[in-house]
Amino acid sequence: MLTISKTLFKNNCVAKNTKRFMSFKPNHFETLHNLRKSINENKDIGNNLINDMNKAFEDVCKKGPTEIAEQMIKNIPNYIKTGYLGACAGGNVKLIDAFVKRDFSYSNAANEGLLEACANGHVYVANVMLDMGANDYNGGLREACRNGQKDIAEYMIKLGANNFDVSLNVCAYHDIRALLNKHKEAAAKN
Repeated sequence: MLTISKTLFKNNCVAKNTKRFMSFKPNHFETLHNLRKSINENKDIGNNLINDMNKAFEDVCKKGPTEIAEQMIKNIPNYIKTGYLGACAGGNVKLIDAFVKRDFSYSNAANEGLLEACANGHVYVANVMLDMGANDYNGGLREACRNGQKDIAEYMIKLGANNFDVSLNVCAYHDIRALLNKHKEAAAKN
C-alpha cells in the first residue's frame, strides 16, 4: 500500500479512502496501468482505490481531455466499460467512436449508453445508441424524467416508452410530470 501511495503522490494523483482527487497528465495512464498490476498482485489493498481509478477514468471520458481518454482506452482495457459509460454521460461522441473502433461491446452496451445519454440530455448520443441497437425506451424515459430532461422524455415516449407510473415515481419536475400524466391518460382511454 505504501508503494502505491508514493506512486500516486509522485504522479500528482491522490486516493484516500473513499475520497478522490485525481488530476491527469499525459503519462498517467501508465501510472494507472502499473497501479492496476499492483492491485492484482496485492488483493488486500481493497476496493476503494479501484473505485477511485474507475471514477477517475469515467471523469476523464466525460469531461476530457479527450487525448488522455483515448490513450487510456488503448492502454487500460480493464476500465473500458466505465469509460464508455462516462463518454455517453458526457456526450463525447468522439470517444464513443473510439470505443466502437476498438471493437468494444458487451451484452447491454447500447442500452446502458442510452440510459446515460438520456439522463444527461444528450439527444445525439441517444440516437447513436439507438442505431447501435438500444431499445430500452422505458429506461430512457425513467432516466430523462429523473434528471429533468423533458425533450428526451418526449422522444422516448414517441419511440414507444409507456411505463408512465415508474417514471412518475422518480420525477420531481412539474412540466415533465404533466407530460407523463397526459400520455398516461391518453393510453388509458385506448
